[in-house]
Parts: sequence; C-alpha cells; structure tokens
Amino acid sequence: SGELANSLGLDEISLGSGSRSDATATGAAVTLGKRLSKDFYLAYETSLSGAFGSLYVYYDLSRRLTLRAQAGQQSTLDLIFTVRRD
Repeated sequence: SGELANSLGLDEISLGSGSRSDATATGAAVTLGKRLSKDFYLAYETSLSGAFGSLYVYYDLSRRLTLRAQAGQQSTLDLIFTVRRD
C-alpha cells in the first residue's frame, strides 16, 4: 500500500474495520491520508458499503498535544494528550 499511496500523492492508504474515532466500528473502511505540513494532517475515511464518510483534520499544537476535528457521520473536536514511552 506504500507504493500505491506514493503514486497517488498520499501518505496513507489503509483498509480497516471501523472508525478512526472512538465510536463503534461500522464495518470495513478505506482510509486515505495526506500530511500537508509538519504539523497538519488530513484523512478521509469511507465505509466499503458507502454508508458513511468522515473527514479528519489533525493539527499538532505541541509535541504532546494534538487537536483533532471530525466532520461526517459525527462532528467532533478533540484535544489529544500523548505520553511517549521511548
């Protein structure tokens, strides 16, 4: 999928079983993602059945804080705190 993503100008193409959010999974889904800058990432996810589609925007505020916005089946705004255990 890495070569396919690169040939399409994307950073991510994945096939998964549900939603990127914490909502209940709704079946198989395809996700397409693109990093637009060091701190800014966009992802679009759609179910294989075509029942839903969501756009995700991730913006890194700092090394530990990320702002995530979702539009689609649900509209949300989240502040994600990450603890790294390197």
